[in-house]
Amino acid sequence: MYPGEEIFNCYGPHYKRMKKLERQQVLRDQYFFECRCQPCSVEEGEEISTALRCPDCEYGVFLTEKLCCKHCGFVTDGQMETAKAASAEYLFVEGLTALKNGDIELATKKFLKCYKDRKEILYKHNSQLAETQDCLARCYAMLGKYKKSAKFLRLSVETMSVVYGEQSVELANELHKFAEVLFNAGEPAEAMSVTESAIRILTVVYGSSHSSVVELEQLKLNLSEYVKMS
Repeated sequence: MYPGEEIFNCYGPHYKRMKKLERQQVLRDQYFFECRCQPCSVEEGEEISTALRCPDCEYGVFLTEKLCCKHCGFVTDGQMETAKAASAEYLFVEGLTALKNGDIELATKKFLKCYKDRKEILYKHNSQLAETQDCLARCYAMLGKYKKSAKFLRLSVETMSVVYGEQSVELANELHKFAEVLFNAGEPAEAMSVTESAIRILTVVYGSSHSSVVELEQLKLNLSEYVKMS
């Protein structure tokens, strides 16, 4: 560090997890300064994690007065999307209730119906779609169907990377789950690669002694032993 250089420090609020006005208020209240970082210096745009899916080109679109796609020019009133979103939310809540009650088969059916509806109306990196994928992955893992679980986790991992960034804790946590499922699915090579990616991210964020890093290092050791025995 040299005199006059910029000092980088994390004050907590992150532009990927908190709206501009909200995080600026937190920083004013806690640290008494007006943040002028790059994300705080531009007008806040629409978050791709909340985008709907254009029925014509599958591009991410946003519902204002109408659903207008800037990519292909498709326009609709959005009434069908709004109605299907409400129906899908109801199915999702039913799935969570069934999961809480230990009825994994019923939960899986509810989440699959929810996923079908959400996939029709939500952009591929919408956070609600990723949430549904994550729940389906959990159900299939609980049923011992690890290859199906891995299929849905692969999709949610991609969304975590796009929405939160390739060095985010959110991505690392999803990679952790993905690695364990791949191990149980009998895919040691990919599981090893995913495990190492999660370790790299979490070591930078938390340090090598953090419980998640230690757990992942043990998984890596188990994978090494598994490969030797194969």
